[in-house]
Amino acid sequence: MRDRIKSLRKDLTASEEDKADAADLLRESEREISRLQRELHDFSNQRGQLQKTLKNLEQQSEELGGTLRQQQAQLEKLVYKQYLRGTPDSLQLLLNGDDPNQLARDLHYLSAIALTRTELMGKINTTLHKKKALAANTKERSAELTEVEAEQQKRHAELQKQREARKLLYTQVSKKVNNQRKEIGSLQQNEKRMTRLIDRLSKILAEQAAQAA
Repeated sequence: MRDRIKSLRKDLTASEEDKADAADLLRESEREISRLQRELHDFSNQRGQLQKTLKNLEQQSEELGGTLRQQQAQLEKLVYKQYLRGTPDSLQLLLNGDDPNQLARDLHYLSAIALTRTELMGKINTTLHKKKALAANTKERSAELTEVEAEQQKRHAELQKQREARKLLYTQVSKKVNNQRKEIGSLQQNEKRMTRLIDRLSKILAEQAAQAA
C-alpha cells in the first residue's frame, strides 16, 4: 500500500505541474484576448472618426462645388456683358447720347470684377481639389482600418476557441489532481486503520502468549 501511495504522490506531483502549465496557458489566452479587445475598440473609434471626417469633407466639397458653379455662372454673365459693352457701334453711341468715357469706366469695372471672380474661382477650385484628395486619402485609410479590424476580429475568434480549449484542459487536469488527492487520502486512511488493526492483533496475540505461558 505504501508503494501505491508513493506512486500516486509521484503522479500527483506531475499532475500539479500540468495544472500549473495549463493555468499559465489559460492566463496567456485571457491576456491576449483582452489586448485584442482593446485594439478592436481603438480601431472602431478610429474608423468612426474617419467616417465622420469623410462625411464632413464630402459636405464641404459639395458646398465648394456649389459655390464654384455659382461663381462660374456669374462670371459667364459678366463676360457676356463685357462682350456686349465692349463692341458698341460708334454711330449708335452718338445717336443714343452715351458717354464713351463712362462706357470705358464701366468696362474697366466689369473687367476688374471678372478678374476677381476668376481668381476666387481658382482658389475655390484649388481648395476643392485638396478636399477631394483628402477625402480619397481618408477613404483609403478607412478601408485599411476595416481590413485590419476584420483580421483582428478573426484572430479574436480563434483566441476565444483556444481559450475554451485551454479552459477545458485546465478543468480536466484539476479534476485529475483532485481525484488523485482523494485517492491518496483514502489510502492513507486505510493504511492507518490497518496499522491500528495490526497493533491490536499483535497486542492480543502477545496477551494470549503470556496467558499460555
